[in-house]
Amino acid sequence: VGPDNYGNYYEQYRTLEDLSKYSTIVSNDAHSASVQTLATLGAVGVLAYLLLITVLIRSLLILWDRRTIDRRALYIVGLYIFVYLTNSFVSPITLTHKYLFWAVAGAVIGFAYRKEESEKARSRVLPATAALTSLTLFAIATTFATAQWNYLTNIERYVLDRKSTVTYQTSPALPCFMYFDAEIKMVAESGDDRAEKFAQKALDKNARCISAELFLAKMDFSKDRISELKPHIYRLMEIAPARNETLSMGMYYANRTRDTEVARKLQRVMQALGLVYLPGKLG
Repeated sequence: VGPDNYGNYYEQYRTLEDLSKYSTIVSNDAHSASVQTLATLGAVGVLAYLLLITVLIRSLLILWDRRTIDRRALYIVGLYIFVYLTNSFVSPITLTHKYLFWAVAGAVIGFAYRKEESEKARSRVLPATAALTSLTLFAIATTFATAQWNYLTNIERYVLDRKSTVTYQTSPALPCFMYFDAEIKMVAESGDDRAEKFAQKALDKNARCISAELFLAKMDFSKDRISELKPHIYRLMEIAPARNETLSMGMYYANRTRDTEVARKLQRVMQALGLVYLPGKLG
């Protein structure tokens, strides 16, 4: 892997065939909630998840037997839970982050295990809960819709006139991995300084925004700011160790600064991926 041949890093593949097809693969995402949970939380975390799912299924059976909820509605809820659970096995978003699923699961368990209460008390609690839930969902939907409208109007203006002044500001409601690349193209028209500030703000809002971290690292790389490149390299080695940019810029940094610890870590990653390091003009 030679940093002077930027964009053509992989000279040989021996393992992980998909890496050769998708050079920007993120190696620390199992793309499966079950595998990701086992890898990140271990046996105890998996047992906790299994316990929660067991309680959830038992709650559905209790409600089905008691008929406290219309069986047609309960069937729809059960189907919804089944779809979410099966989807989690192949979803890039782990089950832990499926907030809507856990909200529904909590409601089902609450209905199943709550104590008997008078009709008068129930008539007060349910409308208040429904109103609070509706208000929360409305606030979330409004925030996301506003962020989407801001993005779409600015990207359209950018496409029509790339010389126009860009005043676009990102929103934490927009996922970094889906929007950042297009956002930074718009902002970069206003100069490197504004683009770097924009990327840093994106990182402040989402510390795992790989695209923003890579952008800042590439800016330091291109401007030969070795000392400023260091924290980005260390961060990329933590959140995206097998990205081609991480390997290339990381080896460049390690050779320029004689950082043997970084070089050893990167070489271990390359060895695991079946890659061969070929020193270039820049190291």
